[in-house]
Amino acid sequence: MERINTNTRTNLSSITPNKINDDIYSHTDVSDLTLSLETNGQLEPIVLNNDDVILSGHRRYYAMISLGWTECNVRYIDVENDVIALIEFNRSRIKSVNDILNESRFLEKEFKKQIGRGRTATKQRSGKKMATIVEVSDRLGLSTTQLKKIKSIANYDASLIESIDCGEMSVHQAYEKVRKEHMTTTTLDEKQVFKNKLTKILKDYQPSENEIYEVMNTIYPFSVSNILDGETKRDELVHHLDTLKKLDEREIVQYRKYQEMKASKDNQKLVDELEKQLWRPLDIYNKEQTIKEIENL
Repeated sequence: MERINTNTRTNLSSITPNKINDDIYSHTDVSDLTLSLETNGQLEPIVLNNDDVILSGHRRYYAMISLGWTECNVRYIDVENDVIALIEFNRSRIKSVNDILNESRFLEKEFKKQIGRGRTATKQRSGKKMATIVEVSDRLGLSTTQLKKIKSIANYDASLIESIDCGEMSVHQAYEKVRKEHMTTTTLDEKQVFKNKLTKILKDYQPSENEIYEVMNTIYPFSVSNILDGETKRDELVHHLDTLKKLDEREIVQYRKYQEMKASKDNQKLVDELEKQLWRPLDIYNKEQTIKEIENL
């Protein structure tokens, strides 16, 4: 019977948990969810594929079982890949770094299956080069840099992943530890290999100084070497982008309107007036002072 894209009730005994879910996610306490189900009933249906395997709602399922329920609301959907769908449904889940690491490993496997190899890969890419690490980080809502750091930590010292999840250190601190202990051991032989390769390129192509300069200007950190306060400006840009990421929808609209007004020469007086009304913390790192400033607004 075709049940795709339908909401219905079904017996809990007919539902099968997805085996991969336990391979990816660590077990969590469901007492809060159990209390919610007792108090409010089931607010969201469990999502199933057409074989009655759970794609979303494992915690709800186990909470219902613990309550002795026999039936629940479910929704059937059709997906191309159960693993990718399962991880996608868990985007908003509070995850440990170990969970994220497991997600990345399973996603990499599934994307590689989809891409294939050789000529098949070219056809499936439709002429576009697909970087698996970029695709995976995008699905997980992480920057590629952050995901690479997590993978490096796991590769060099997996015990640090548990330390991060226990709150003993941050991802940045753990990465710096493995970087210093395992990733900064460039030998003289490797340096000599680099020199030999660079020498060969210079001899073979005999580029002018301007050509060398043009290439270096496209590569960080050389690209900021001739910019006044280049490193400082880069750090300011990163800080600015981090600030924008923390804005809510209302603040984003206000910020965009402010930028529009600022870019308009005809409204300079209004922009100046608006700037006077904008609140800026005197010292964002002084928590108590900032709280007082906000209370006085």
